[in-house]
Amino acid sequence: MKFKICLILFLIAVVAPTNIVKGVVKNHGDLAAVLRSELLDVQTREAELRIRLQMLDEDIKPENIERALAGIGSTKPEELREQRRRLLSIERDGVLARLKLLEKNRERLEAAIASAELEAYQQTVRQLENESTPQQ
Repeated sequence: MKFKICLILFLIAVVAPTNIVKGVVKNHGDLAAVLRSELLDVQTREAELRIRLQMLDEDIKPENIERALAGIGSTKPEELREQRRRLLSIERDGVLARLKLLEKNRERLEAAIASAELEAYQQTVRQLENESTPQQ
């Protein structure tokens, strides 16, 4: 059940398009706000993936694989355990890859936010300088 919920949340997060600039951004302050919102979304997805990674790390332990397959009768239980371990490892590798992508995206957004905030500050300073210069 938890896996299905995580999978649905992940699909929504990946499939749903994320536009950084929705509409026309009038100034750098607005851009910084939009970027912060996008950063929050990335951090939320990162947290969800970290939770899923913890669940996979727990599930991949030999005693938990054994427990998951306890009710299944087979003439080759070691093959079933190995198959389950492989599937969990593949999923874990996928989660790790997505986490790395999100970390890079988060770093890019943090840099863009810093740049937008700097531009917003400089824009404000220029406006104040223009207002304070005497008109001839």
